[in-house]
Amino acid sequence: MKLRILLATLVAGLVVSACSIWPAANEGDAAPAEQTQPSTNALPPILVEIQNDALTSEPPATMKVGEAFVFAGESAGWRIGTTTPDLVQVSQGGDQETFTTNPGFIALAPGNAVVTANGPSGATITVNITIE
Repeated sequence: MKLRILLATLVAGLVVSACSIWPAANEGDAAPAEQTQPSTNALPPILVEIQNDALTSEPPATMKVGEAFVFAGESAGWRIGTTTPDLVQVSQGGDQETFTTNPGFIALAPGNAVVTANGPSGATITVNITIE
């Protein structure tokens, strides 16, 4: 269920982003302005499940810039942090009034990123990823 909500949220965000990239043509314009399309396609998020205070599988060793990493499963209440904020943007997840998001991060720039997830029980998960 959370995966469906997360995917619906990501799709809605992409639609909103696409609307802001392509300006609407004015009816009075003689010729429509040339529109620039994005140079890359959106990548699906990397989903790694937390169960019993541990990851159920190994996270990937590499990510691409722009790719999202989502902690799924028993991720409610986990706090995400990084020592490399210039490389990744973390999101804590949680209630967003009408929906709930999972914690995770987005790769911003190439380099070696370190992200930690701290669970409500005191468990810590560290993810080391090379961003290409």
